[in-house]
Amino acid sequence: MSHPPAPRPFSALRVLDLSTEIAGPYATKLLCDQGADVLRVEEPPGDPLRRRTAAQIELPEGADSALFQFLNAGKRAALCSADDPTARARLRELAREADVLVASGGPAALARRLASLAELRAANPRLSVVSISP
Repeated sequence: MSHPPAPRPFSALRVLDLSTEIAGPYATKLLCDQGADVLRVEEPPGDPLRRRTAAQIELPEGADSALFQFLNAGKRAALCSADDPTARARLRELAREADVLVASGGPAALARRLASLAELRAANPRLSVVSISP
């Protein structure tokens, strides 16, 4: 007799991933693997890790590196330019709905891309903001 799969521990968690490179995407991958709904938001032209390979070979146009694919499997994805007021407003709306926000570059970079920590906390007092560096 088979049993239905047990609910994953973070199935109610909503994560907004604004990180780049390896550390942030790996942290959000762990949350995603445990059931969190992770939305990865990149600025154009996308995370530099998309094109980086261990062998330092040129990837075909539109192809992503194996490491990028591994770190971002199971996540939803979107492109959002901080220079586009409509996209920036949508990103703020997503932050109001999230439980966790993971970003690279510290508070100043987050403020340039989205909003200050004070603004984020005012809009969503339950939001946990994680600033992660390589």
